Amino acid sequence: MRALFMHNVQRVGLRFNYKQEPYDDPRVRQALWLVIDKDEVVEKVLRGNGNIGTHFNVGFAPNESFDELYTLPGYQRDPDGTQADADIAEAKRLMAEAGYPDGFSDELITNVIGCSPPTAQLVSQQWKEHLNVDMTISQYDTATLYVRYRDTTFGVLAPCGSGIILPDPSDILNQWYGKDTMRNALNWTTPRFEELKEAQVRELDPEKRKLIFAEMVDVLREEVSHYLPIGWMHAGGALDYRIRNYHVPRTIQLVHKWDQAWWDENAEKPPVGTGYQP
Repeated sequence: MRALFMHNVQRVGLRFNYKQEPYDDPRVRQALWLVIDKDEVVEKVLRGNGNIGTHFNVGFAPNESFDELYTLPGYQRDPDGTQADADIAEAKRLMAEAGYPDGFSDELITNVIGCSPPTAQLVSQQWKEHLNVDMTISQYDTATLYVRYRDTTFGVLAPCGSGIILPDPSDILNQWYGKDTMRNALNWTTPRFEELKEAQVRELDPEKRKLIFAEMVDVLREEVSHYLPIGWMHAGGALDYRIRNYHVPRTIQLVHKWDQAWWDENAEKPPVGTGYQP
């Protein structure tokens, strides 16, 4: 069998309405993110088919290597391999400082498909256990969820599977940090972040450009932006010459489209080196 395997990555994280209480306080956003066991999400929700979350493409920014991440708050592990007690203690301190020592109740919205529902369920369990934050999970079809994205009629949203179309971190900037976009309808930014966005466009040296993104990561961590990463999910598909009328997809949104395809067991196997003919 001759087959082509196509690979793509998708983001798993939290999106906050940072202009709505209690999420308008960065201490609350940071606390909720700190107590999430990212490794548990990768293991139980992504079934090991992924990695802990970074702000940009995995390993692109020098300060988002996995070795460094595991030394940082929110990713640390205790010597026995469990989630760091220090992160949980810091989250509780931040909640108390923000005025929520006993937690709060709210709605956590998510999609009805893919890994979104189990992500929301696991995250809400961790929030309840560590911070007494009691979330009612509301699930929506994609179209309705996008309306709530656009209209910002939510407090916190747990999406799982926002596909990255281009293999360059600038696509993340376009989707999540561009102004007047669906995933940044409230136009979160800072003056320095805007300067860095412009600088990375003009920088032609790849290594210098990575350093610009590293500074962006520092800004995102310090400001605790509207989006906080949990993990990366790997996705892909296989292509065989006996699958007819299926063309190599240009984006993740097309990887799983099989409406017009069919299997032809008697299809003629093309000679090696001639390429696939759908």
